[in-house]
Amino acid sequence: MKYRAQTNNKLQNIENDLKILRMIVQRQEPVKTYIEILNRVDERLEDLRGLISIEPMTDNEVAD
Repeated sequence: MKYRAQTNNKLQNIENDLKILRMIVQRQEPVKTYIEILNRVDERLEDLRGLISIEPMTDNEVAD
């Protein structure tokens, strides 16, 4: 995988955001804060999809 480091970094960021979301719920923080983190997760997921889409397909993969 050509972009393994970037992919792992983005996955780690998403995992951290999920931990933050759990803490927000436990502390009963405002919904606005929760939504801001969710939007950030959406952006990171979109970036991750972009990295995956530019990876070449291997012989044993089937295109969607």
